[in-house]
Amino acid sequence: MNINKYYLIPLFCCALYSCSDEPKEVEQVQEAEQITQLPMQTMALEDLQAFKPEAKNWSVVGSIYADRAKEKTFVSEPGTGILLNTPSERVAKDNLFTVFEHGDIELELDVMMPVGSNSGLYFQSRYEVQLFDSWGKDTVDYDDIGGIYRSYDPEKEVDEFAGAGPKINASKAPGLWQHIRVVFRAPTFDSDGNKKTNALFEKVWLNGVLLHENLEVPCPTASSAFNDETGKASLMIQGDHGPVALKNIEYKIYGSDQLQFSDVAVTEYKQYENNHSRWLPSIDTLTVDSTFTADSVSSLLLNGSAAKMITYKGKMVVSTAGDYLFEMKINWGAGQFIVYKDTLLNLDGDYNAGMPQYAELTLPKGEVPFTVVYSKSRAYQNGFSVSAEGPEIEKHEITAASSLSKGKSRKSPVIELEVADEVVLQRGFVYHKGSKKTHNIFIGLPEQKSIAFDLSSSSLLQVWGGDFVDVAPMWHSRGNDQIGKPLGAVVASYGGPDFAALDNDNSVWPDSIPKSESFKQIGYSIDEKGNPKFQFSIEGSVITNEFESTEGVRSIKRLITASIKKEIWHKVAGGAVIELLPDGSYAIDDKAYYIILSETGSNEAVLRKSGGKDELLIKIPVGESEINYSIIW
Repeated sequence: MNINKYYLIPLFCCALYSCSDEPKEVEQVQEAEQITQLPMQTMALEDLQAFKPEAKNWSVVGSIYADRAKEKTFVSEPGTGILLNTPSERVAKDNLFTVFEHGDIELELDVMMPVGSNSGLYFQSRYEVQLFDSWGKDTVDYDDIGGIYRSYDPEKEVDEFAGAGPKINASKAPGLWQHIRVVFRAPTFDSDGNKKTNALFEKVWLNGVLLHENLEVPCPTASSAFNDETGKASLMIQGDHGPVALKNIEYKIYGSDQLQFSDVAVTEYKQYENNHSRWLPSIDTLTVDSTFTADSVSSLLLNGSAAKMITYKGKMVVSTAGDYLFEMKINWGAGQFIVYKDTLLNLDGDYNAGMPQYAELTLPKGEVPFTVVYSKSRAYQNGFSVSAEGPEIEKHEITAASSLSKGKSRKSPVIELEVADEVVLQRGFVYHKGSKKTHNIFIGLPEQKSIAFDLSSSSLLQVWGGDFVDVAPMWHSRGNDQIGKPLGAVVASYGGPDFAALDNDNSVWPDSIPKSESFKQIGYSIDEKGNPKFQFSIEGSVITNEFESTEGVRSIKRLITASIKKEIWHKVAGGAVIELLPDGSYAIDDKAYYIILSETGSNEAVLRKSGGKDELLIKIPVGESEINYSIIW
């Protein structure tokens, strides 16, 4: 960020807005990637300095492994980056408290549970999001991972708060990293200390699945550190129940400060021609209609329905110096938001209607001059907004709330494709790691396990447990997106071709099917159990893929049969880190899921590094071969 800059957010804007008291120079800045939110604070886990020092059962380690054959058992290696709790009667089993205190907070972290273990995240040391090994449970309650724990008072017959179980069981297997994200609102109090609002879990996600929304908690939950309620307190991690590991702890703490506009002077310009233009007209060609002052910045100050332009000048009151991110939205037309420093930074470029534009800058404490320019080019489509976030300042609109019409909030429908006693197949598009895959089939197995398979490359894309697919984006209204949305916690594979002809063991794996290779889809058939078998040919070899559900747990088995004329390789998995664990399984992509290889005969597995990432490959020799392995999550 550059302190000595003007900042400008243009929307559908090419012509320079100019006045005699404003700089003529415009510095063009090209950004590789648009920043849409300020970064969170990262908790450095090189030691325990971010925490209060009482807890002796906590340490920082470099790697962790949960022995799935034993309860509550971790094996760790020295290093940094992972917070580990190993409670014991001999040493200690204390809770851990952060040095920082929070009111409203957004928190994200990764957590790992060993078999049968139990812990919890206590917001303000009082309100618990449960951590538990809930893998494989058919029904879940407040005491399962992601649940909001109940209150407990032995003198009361009924708890003041009964707790809330997660909407679905989104838990992963013991020893895998699970991602938690929470937006928490602290209770509020009046000047006399009387509580005005309860603590609120605005949103709680586990492994990408929304478990709770706007859940009020009227009192501290069981095993909290304190029985009273307050505006600020430490985050507490429970340490007296069982082992737990955490990493990638990030947070944003929010106060009550907001940016404000003051001393707003308004100039309204008369109607101009070309009322469908999405560009700012030159101010020198326009005639002033009226000038006045206002107590806010709003598009509603524009009179009439014709194409007009309006400018707002005033001061932006900054209560806290620091880095800020501004967002401007516009409903057709054009606009600029300018903050004055020494020069002008122009974030220029194409703008799609309704999409926001962003700019970062560092602001001093005090009053900072600003200008907002807005050109309404259509009679019945108008409005704009400017929003900001900054140091301990949550994103908020600094223009009037009515300046940009939000329209009526309509909740998107869910059309769930259900799976009963038979396998269900559904064609459709799917998002995989941010890109749209178009030639896919969803496979719903009766045991509540699902698969997304790419037919264009015979690649496994995703697996998940729980409900099958939301097909509303395909079937509702026009179904423009054609996307099938998995209804569980998705585990994504690497997503490229699963089979390739390599020259040798060190050849780079292709990111798409090479044109030189003869790759052809043969089609698929359905066996007597309703399971599909997908066949394709590559370099004259014929390969068949099929998937089966394993009993009881969240896992599937992949079976590959091959009739090979020229040596072919199969990429079982790829990721940042792949580890061969002591129990013989492979932990894929930094412990996102497990692969357990069955006996493969002459088909030896190769674990290698390529392009900075790990790959698990199997060589398929000439002749007839069978390969099968389990995917566990």
